[in-house]
Amino acid sequence: MPDITIDWVAILIAVVVSMALGGIWYAPFLFGKTWMSLIGKTQEDLKSGAAFGYLIAVLGAFLVALIMTYVVQWADATTFAEGMATGAVIWLGFTATSILLNGVFEQRPWGLIMINSGQFLLQYMLTGGIIASMLS
Repeated sequence: MPDITIDWVAILIAVVVSMALGGIWYAPFLFGKTWMSLIGKTQEDLKSGAAFGYLIAVLGAFLVALIMTYVVQWADATTFAEGMATGAVIWLGFTATSILLNGVFEQRPWGLIMINSGQFLLQYMLTGGIIASMLS
């Protein structure tokens, strides 16, 4: 098992990029209106839990970046493209399968499954790319 280097600046950048991506992805001009419709909520409904939601989102993005640091190095990914590929594999093996399984059993609309899993795919790919390129 290789020695792992933690680049805290890369992790911070990945967290900021992840949060920005989420803000854009779920904005009304992209998927926000459709997403809210599919979950049966309005902007007013979502405001009450927004602070806690953002706290969890930041913590989640931090954990993704920290764990991706290990995975990228174990995969010996040293370029942005290799880091993105690593993120895509992690997404496919763990996140996509979990979201799909839950979505099917919860009888969620396919559009909701696609919106949520697509955001995670991009987040993991960008995080992997950032981590790999900054560590090399």
